[in-house]
Amino acid sequence: MKKIFLISLLLATTNVFAQSAGVTLSVTNKVMAKMKRTERTLNRGSALYVGDGITTASNSLATLKYSNGTIVDLGERTNYQILAYSPKQSDITIKASLNSGKLHSKTSGRLKETLKTPVVALSILGTDYNVYVASQTKVYVRVNQGQVKARRKIIRAGESYVITPTRMYPAPFPKEGYVTSKGISLISGSGGSAGNGPTAGSVQGGGGSAVQGGSSTAQGGTSAAQSSASARAPVSATASRSTAVTQASNCPGPNCDDCRIDLVTRDNMDVVDTSLFVGASVNSIMGVVALIS
Repeated sequence: MKKIFLISLLLATTNVFAQSAGVTLSVTNKVMAKMKRTERTLNRGSALYVGDGITTASNSLATLKYSNGTIVDLGERTNYQILAYSPKQSDITIKASLNSGKLHSKTSGRLKETLKTPVVALSILGTDYNVYVASQTKVYVRVNQGQVKARRKIIRAGESYVITPTRMYPAPFPKEGYVTSKGISLISGSGGSAGNGPTAGSVQGGGGSAVQGGSSTAQGGTSAAQSSASARAPVSATASRSTAVTQASNCPGPNCDDCRIDLVTRDNMDVVDTSLFVGASVNSIMGVVALIS
């Protein structure tokens, strides 16, 4: 009993002195955070701190949200570390490292961020991008919206590059480099038409989101989800698929270009379990916004 108490006290003391950076929005399977010698399991709602090294196991995913609104999706077998965080927009707000694996991130575009990889340090100029560490000597970068600076090169929206210790050149972003969850691919791009992502059930945002799942397709931009505030209610991970999926009509707002993140979590820390959508015939997954209070 005394040993358990001391361990609990140590964990509490560590968190007291650590700087808060954000929160875990969703977790699939095994995701761990390690700070110095202390390791803990991350669940939905778990706090994130500067110094946390976050690791996803095989077939595991995590979605993180910094307190400034930046969203980071981590794919399986990924190691991501929060190096520094500042709430001041005049500073570099986020310094992080992607040591292995893959991520998709979305920022406001008004923040300064840096991401270290084994090959190159990236300056994030916004606002939507994918990074895949294929090996310790090869990194892929795709910019969906905004710009990312690598070395002296500005990678613009719609471009993807492969970067090695000695070279940097345009190359298609690998399918395995995208963050996917149960057939739903968290890809955001310029959008505007029905998505043809690398896997079935791809999500494409940007100017217009597109969702393609199974045999049904939703076209973004002008087709998304609309619901009245009175129809919205909290939804849990145990809700039925028919409850979680609603009819799509007109998009309720200007910030819903990424259906899984913006609509589900917009100004709300409650997240719908994506497993609810498996096998469901949907006009638009974006309809889940109707269920978020």
